[in-house]
Amino acid sequence: MHFRCLVLLHRQDKMRCSFRRALALQRRSPSHSLSILSHHITSTSPAHNLAYEHSLFQDMVNANPSDQHNLLFWKNNPCVVIGSHQNAWTEANAALLAKHNIQLMRRFSGGGAVYHDNQNLNITFMTPRKVHNPQANAEVIASVLSSQLDIPATVNPTRHDIFVGGEKLSGSAFRLGKGYAYHHCTLLLDADKTMMSSALSSPLADDIQGIGVSSVRSPVTSVSSLSPKGAELMQNGTLSQMLQEAITAAYVESVNASSCEYVSADAEAKAEEYPDLLQKIQSWDWRYGNTPRFTYTPLYTMQRGLFSLYIEARKQATLNCSWSFYDLGNNKPASVVPVAVENQPSPTKCDLLPCLIESLYTNTGILSEEEAEQANQWLSALPFWETA
Repeated sequence: MHFRCLVLLHRQDKMRCSFRRALALQRRSPSHSLSILSHHITSTSPAHNLAYEHSLFQDMVNANPSDQHNLLFWKNNPCVVIGSHQNAWTEANAALLAKHNIQLMRRFSGGGAVYHDNQNLNITFMTPRKVHNPQANAEVIASVLSSQLDIPATVNPTRHDIFVGGEKLSGSAFRLGKGYAYHHCTLLLDADKTMMSSALSSPLADDIQGIGVSSVRSPVTSVSSLSPKGAELMQNGTLSQMLQEAITAAYVESVNASSCEYVSADAEAKAEEYPDLLQKIQSWDWRYGNTPRFTYTPLYTMQRGLFSLYIEARKQATLNCSWSFYDLGNNKPASVVPVAVENQPSPTKCDLLPCLIESLYTNTGILSEEEAEQANQWLSALPFWETA
């Protein structure tokens, strides 16, 4: 459904000075006819919403040079979303995610891992690259929080995250394309801090080394905890809608747009137009397998000595794998047993684990039968094999 949102344009007396600076950065000549589409996505499926955003971005890139500005607003079912260059094993607790039916997704932009649920509002500013301005975008959001909810929000000028005091209220990530770019961010309306912390705490972090981008953790806060009015609106279910309308209106004014249309978008129905993209986003090869090169080196203490595992992987392939046993009694160098990975199996429970277990029993003389069985049980129970 489309309708004009010019009626939402009004000057807000409590706009902060930082917002005025943002207007100066983004303002265009009144003679320039600039229109904005404000997409309000009704789907709560993380994969479908990511696919909708990426498909729209590709359309804009292919239409270059296009002056179209797009705002996107959506919420996700519980999930952890990691950046395009992050390690899926170190950024989330896959066993906990699987237990609570929480999906792990990988987005196309950079940045760190975030926890989403229906208490979080996602916002995307998609613009021609020549006017891509994350700082001004974040200032628009901060100004709305101040004017509408009396929240004294400030924007980090380096990462463009929004803070109140030392606590993060909104985190940002970006993607640049040929002629087009987007800045998307989270906005915590409310927060289950216990689940968020647990979901983003991997038990594998100490045993994995790699070149992937690591998340920068910060204490978080939420709109409803900072503003009595925000808490009231959250309680009656209107906070998200109010913020979407206010942010759209403030952004339209900031870029001096001539018109704006609201679009109610069903991302799940729209996905019929790009099934290959949706399949990619949902696949293990993208969510886990797109992880940059890393090594996994856990250690197991046995009665007679130390058993250690070495896995080196990149993308969907295991490059090297071995295990070793150091006999504490004879003070000799550890015995190292390479595991055959010529076909570069994926580092998964289905593909790599059977190769490892087979090698325990075929290399006699290093482990006793009882020790091989203990190593088998330890290897099989490693949280590394868990995926969500």
